[in-house]
Amino acid sequence: MMAPCSPRFKAIAMDLDGTVYNGSKAVQGAAEAVAELRATGLEVLFCTNNSTKTGKQISDKLCRMGIPCTADMIYTSGDAAADCIRKMGSPRTYVMGSDVLKHSISAVSEITNVPEDAKALAVGFDPTVDYEKITFGVRAALATEKIVFCNEDAVFKKEDGKIYPGPGAVTAAIRACSKREPDAVAGKPSVYMMNSIENRTGLEAEEILVVGDSFDTDIMFAKNCGTVGILVGEKVPGIFAANNISEIPQLALKFGTSDCL
Repeated sequence: MMAPCSPRFKAIAMDLDGTVYNGSKAVQGAAEAVAELRATGLEVLFCTNNSTKTGKQISDKLCRMGIPCTADMIYTSGDAAADCIRKMGSPRTYVMGSDVLKHSISAVSEITNVPEDAKALAVGFDPTVDYEKITFGVRAALATEKIVFCNEDAVFKKEDGKIYPGPGAVTAAIRACSKREPDAVAGKPSVYMMNSIENRTGLEAEEILVVGDSFDTDIMFAKNCGTVGILVGEKVPGIFAANNISEIPQLALKFGTSDCL
């Protein structure tokens, strides 16, 4: 049994896609690693830039993989986007994205289906996006006061191992056609998701260790939030790295007790 973790880190914010699971399959050793982390006293939280799933859907998926989880342990870019809209005063919002994102935004703001009537635009991932949807999104961007992107991930992998365009393909179109920049990018690597974690847990960012498989998304998220990140499955000079998720518990303990970090 590992010794209790140092108070330096009280929680771990762990990426999901590519770190804990790939599609519907858990990464080998993921359930054991999460259990070991919890045994050290760390609170394990899960962060994803996926705005198409609810916390309940994701927590149910983790439970089926042998990782006990509840919805309040999940942080999505859709939830972070809703927080951004709320902090902007809950302006009437046109949503370009999934039904899940629309539901999240509707909890904090009135939703409009008329782009020109919007006071805010929220853009998330939509695998059914087409020319008409981009047209309406551009019209909303030109009319609105505030723009919030869930995230700008350029590509992602599916279970078949192939690369597919991510939400960045859509946000790039909105940017190019409207000639406007977003007022906020809610998901990783921006700080807004960490703000949500801090508000929900009462912890400070420096008390939260970040783990993920993307330098641009996860490690930059840690850097932007002023905390430590561990990159899984890839080595980058000057970055703490693990070959796989099974190494994370020992590294978390090591980093938690190190005076040099």
